[in-house]
Amino acid sequence: MRHRIPCCGYLFREKPKRRRLLAERLPHGLTPTQLTALTSGEDVVADNGELLVRNADVTAAPKRSRSYAYCSDTMYTESLADLVHGVDLLYHEATFLDDMRERAATTHHSTARQAGLLARRAEVHRLLIGHFSSRYRDLQPLLTEAKTMFEWTELAVEGLTVSLAE
Repeated sequence: MRHRIPCCGYLFREKPKRRRLLAERLPHGLTPTQLTALTSGEDVVADNGELLVRNADVTAAPKRSRSYAYCSDTMYTESLADLVHGVDLLYHEATFLDDMRERAATTHHSTARQAGLLARRAEVHRLLIGHFSSRYRDLQPLLTEAKTMFEWTELAVEGLTVSLAE
């Protein structure tokens, strides 16, 4: 983050998940070691090299790992796009409308348009904007402005619950 005082952002990425066993397709009598091998994408092979169980026949692709980035109290910083590339959900501050971008730069904040631009450049799935200046009683113009750059934008308002469904 780039702010007047030290400020931290956060990036959360789930570890890659293992393949899922399809219990109804599993032969009886497999050992825990063999089951672990299957979830790792390996076939089960006998000591003599004979194929016993083909991984593709008894497993399904793993569920997708989820990710979330939290970028608050920061001026627009293009290099953040590389750090948060492809996240499922990006929270980014949008303190001002773009007509106040000079004020945003002076105070080390971002505009709604800049938040949308960063989300687009980072190819994120969804954008949540917040940290709005108290000068804006109506937040709709901030949302509208961010959506001109990135359609899948929502306002972070008190009480909002956001799910990163698997």
